[in-house]
Amino acid sequence: MSSKNTSILTRLKNYCAHAFAVSPPESAITEDDEVLAEKAAAFIVRRRLTAPAIMLLETGRPFNYIGSQLLTFLSPFVSIIFSSTAEFDRFT
Repeated sequence: MSSKNTSILTRLKNYCAHAFAVSPPESAITEDDEVLAEKAAAFIVRRRLTAPAIMLLETGRPFNYIGSQLLTFLSPFVSIIFSSTAEFDRFT
């Protein structure tokens, strides 16, 4: 009976193995983005503005949802603003 339960559990595990799998992002952060972030971080640390920077980032958090909805709303007008949809996809 134990081997039958193990078999059922193994089959269930294999069946559900990829239920929540997420493919890795293609190009989340590029080398240029990392260099720019390092420059900004060095600027903030050099001037001892870490606390104000954190406060600014945390106060902007509620606008994340509004910004995402605005980008969704503006997506039909991409051809007017950007020369290609790839630029808009990188922007979003």
